[in-house]
Amino acid sequence: MSHNPNLSLFPSAFDPETVADLPLTAIITRIRSTELVEKTATIRERFALAGGGAAGKKAIEPLKKRLPGVTLAGAFDRRATAAWREPSGLVQIDLDRMTPAELAEARTRLIACPWVGCLWTSPSGAGIKGGVLAPGLLMPDPSRYTVIWRAVTRWLASIGLTNDPAAKDAARLAFLAHDPEAWHNPEAMPFPLDDWAEPEPVQAAPPRDVPERDAVRRAAAYLDHLPPSIAGQGGHPALFRAACALVHGFDLPEPVALDLLRAFNLRGDPETEAQLQHKITQAASHPHREPRGYLLIADRKQTENGPRVRASDPWPAPTPILAASDPPPFEPVGMLPADLPELVHLVESLAETVQVPRDLVAAAAVGLAALACSRSVEIRCAPDWLEPAPLWVLPLLRPGERKSASLSMLVRPFHAWAADERKAMAEPAARFAERRKTMEARLAAVRARAAKADGEDQRKLEREASDLAAELDGLPLRVAAPDLLVQSFTPEGLRDALETNGEKLGIVSAEADAAELLGARYSDAGPSLDLLLCAHAGDPITTRRAGGRIVPLDRPAVGMVLAVQPEAVRTVLADRAARGRGLIDRMLLVLPASRMGTRVNDPQPMTAEVSDWWASAVRALLDRPWPGRMILGYSGDPVRCTSPPRLLTLDPEARAILWTLRANIEPRLAEDADLAHLSGFASKLPGACARIALTFAMLRDPNAQTVGAEAMRAACAWASYLLAHHQAVLGDAAEPPEAHHARRLWRALSRRGKPTMTARELLDLVRDSAVPDMVSFRPILTLLADHGTVRPAPGEDPRPGRPAERWQIHPDLVPDSYA
Repeated sequence: MSHNPNLSLFPSAFDPETVADLPLTAIITRIRSTELVEKTATIRERFALAGGGAAGKKAIEPLKKRLPGVTLAGAFDRRATAAWREPSGLVQIDLDRMTPAELAEARTRLIACPWVGCLWTSPSGAGIKGGVLAPGLLMPDPSRYTVIWRAVTRWLASIGLTNDPAAKDAARLAFLAHDPEAWHNPEAMPFPLDDWAEPEPVQAAPPRDVPERDAVRRAAAYLDHLPPSIAGQGGHPALFRAACALVHGFDLPEPVALDLLRAFNLRGDPETEAQLQHKITQAASHPHREPRGYLLIADRKQTENGPRVRASDPWPAPTPILAASDPPPFEPVGMLPADLPELVHLVESLAETVQVPRDLVAAAAVGLAALACSRSVEIRCAPDWLEPAPLWVLPLLRPGERKSASLSMLVRPFHAWAADERKAMAEPAARFAERRKTMEARLAAVRARAAKADGEDQRKLEREASDLAAELDGLPLRVAAPDLLVQSFTPEGLRDALETNGEKLGIVSAEADAAELLGARYSDAGPSLDLLLCAHAGDPITTRRAGGRIVPLDRPAVGMVLAVQPEAVRTVLADRAARGRGLIDRMLLVLPASRMGTRVNDPQPMTAEVSDWWASAVRALLDRPWPGRMILGYSGDPVRCTSPPRLLTLDPEARAILWTLRANIEPRLAEDADLAHLSGFASKLPGACARIALTFAMLRDPNAQTVGAEAMRAACAWASYLLAHHQAVLGDAAEPPEAHHARRLWRALSRRGKPTMTARELLDLVRDSAVPDMVSFRPILTLLADHGTVRPAPGEDPRPGRPAERWQIHPDLVPDSYA
């Protein structure tokens, strides 16, 4: 039977909706035609000018994403795995960075394989796109797709070809490019899955040559490197990791492991004895991919005088270092509404223009849009569940990540709007100020006359003074156009700005000192934290000025978009008030993957169409009335707006989506469940998603009355992303510094490692102000050895001080050029 499945065609990577489902033959015909000749030539010319390789790939990324693409896995309602409607039976292969000779050879070899269903040259001209016919993929099944993709990837590796890991996503686009020799095999045979299926993990027998006393000593030293178990900072997982290392990694008897775990438990927030016993039992029964005793294998003695390790000794699988943070990347398709393509274009375009992570742009844009509609609108999720709009968004990035350039482009419409408001309010505000001064002068004069008068004249003057005082008290102390953005504040300044702006304010900074702003300035006794917490929830609060004047705030709204350095979070987490009262739990912490080292020098600028849309969208939201905002009345005098916030409700499908999220999260908050240590943040997550959905709905239509399914579906897709990033940030902040540097070395070895290296060469890969010498580097090297990543070369003694100390590097980390 001829194999000619339907594939979904998308006009570009910026279009989440498919335009047609076309048979594979039609796609191949389109690739062979002259339709894409000019675009393909432009892309390949730019790729060549950039020198090919990684630099070339980055250079053509914006152009490539504007090419049409297909989902080789089949037909989709939209570009998301959850929208997979009909499988094609194809599993995507994506080969990159090939020379012309390598490409020609690979093409010949692939065409000769009976299970390859199609292939064509990639847009860069240095790779191949194609599909392998998968056996038994009759229904949309992402899990089975991934299993088959891994098997196909192993087969490709056996013939010297490397499949792009991103191709394991069934919804990933394969971009079309002109190729007159595009190939289709309608008689393709199913891939021999059994021959290339992933082997079951082998549980090796525990090493018998390590005395238990030595194993206990080394296990205790290993625990010293682990972060303590602290409630709210990954405590339960940290305790479980320690238990697994003791029982499985060091192959210790459960009673011995329990004694060591008791000592480890005392370093953090102590758990009960029952909890410790449960963790040990759970670790013993938990399935493990590594062989039992794997932490003893990497560095064990063979004989008293012989080498510590033989070159032929098998390597255990390297284990992740502590709580290595590897949160998922931001995916515009799925996490941004399908009916709001302008926002997708903004995120993609600005990220490429400034060469920053998409996470930074998306999080900041959503946070700023939420600020723009704060106090104007709120979302009613249920009769007793009302969410205001503000979001607290904190992307964490190192210095040099171009945070300022990104935020400056996004806040530009706020500054333009504020300037227009100040200009419109300047003359009326001046008239008002003069009127107030005149009334104050009249009141002072009447009081002076009343003090000298007596009888009926005095009573008449007192009544006049009372009337003037009442009229004066009804006037605002200060009239000014709203000035919504501040970079830093004092508690008094925050209160005064909220009063002036109609209880609406945004704290926006690209270089925020979070330690000072959110930690050191607050304490349990101070009123500042109360004001911030109320301004996130929209709760009323009354404060008193130094002169005794009471300042009531009915429903304050403070949004935050703060780009901070990861190190600053450590101080925030150490602040008892910030942690204990839930300040951290209200923050949407985002840990984007750095683009430094791979940025393009001459990226494509953002189009005027994209920037104009963002400017008009923000202005439309800011123009909405909110209670307390200073506006010009019908008489032309400044007055406070009295319009209440508009309440948006959920349509039935949106409500079902949000309720499903709540139902999924709730059981995970139970004691011993996976989110118990994040219960403060996770319990607030549905409310945060509702606020994000409100922002999406307002960006799409500033006059919206309801929040629809598309907005809610995209907003709830942030839940797993935010959970993973929150946990990663807390884990990174709590872990010892050597763990961070060990992961840096791990990544450096995967790029520049060699099978055998000296300790000095390893140090040079991560040497900086934090790791300046061998003394500071030694704990990092020890940690890598404990995790099976490096080991002393045969005949070497890893004790410090020996010349040319050499280490073997795990084969999985060494670049392919050394394989």
